[in-house]
Amino acid sequence: MDIEKVVAVYVKIRDEKSRIKKEADAKCAELQSKMDRLGAEIQRELNRLNVQSVRTDAGTAFQKEEIKPSCKDWNVLDTWAIAEGIPPSEIYEKRLSRRFVTNYMADHDGETPPPVSAYREFTVHVRRGD
Repeated sequence: MDIEKVVAVYVKIRDEKSRIKKEADAKCAELQSKMDRLGAEIQRELNRLNVQSVRTDAGTAFQKEEIKPSCKDWNVLDTWAIAEGIPPSEIYEKRLSRRFVTNYMADHDGETPPPVSAYREFTVHVRRGD
């Protein structure tokens, strides 16, 4: 196997993939912008008609409430949850911060906080040559 050729082909394929993705992302952004404008028009019409949905031959447009929570003060939320007896798992999504675990491991000779475990996976990365 000629590693020089393999790396060159890898870089060429990655560049082509990147080019295609960039084009697709630009097109998708353009389409999303158009859909957002049309969605605003539909919302205005639903409001004007004072209805939650409208059925057409092309499809049904409807309003759906989406709650998007945010927190101004995590410490206040933690204190409130403890006072209310609400387990953290009901409030927070269960996901570890990769940055925290990586930094902790770096500061503690590769050890993880109990009961955290870390799976190590080696992946190949290729940087473009000069």
